[in-house]
Amino acid sequence: MDILLDQIKFVWNLISTPLFQLGNSHISITSFFVVLLILAFFYIVSKIIERAIGNILKNKSIDPGIKGSIERFSRYLIVLMGAFVAWIPSASA
Repeated sequence: MDILLDQIKFVWNLISTPLFQLGNSHISITSFFVVLLILAFFYIVSKIIERAIGNILKNKSIDPGIKGSIERFSRYLIVLMGAFVAWIPSASA
């Protein structure tokens, strides 16, 4: 059991070791994957909200181009928020 725990600690230290530095941020494998997970989460949420907005606007008498623009803008806004959320922890690390 101690050998397994030592190996887990070794692997954790290996993936937590900074690979390079950007400004004051140290970039490691774990920080890179955390950013990717945050961005993936916000991307999935943005697609769900885009579809929900599309369903809400489906029966409205709005030009289809305007509907598409509203849907896309909401998706871009949520992905942008995700980028800011992903950037904040990595900037302070």
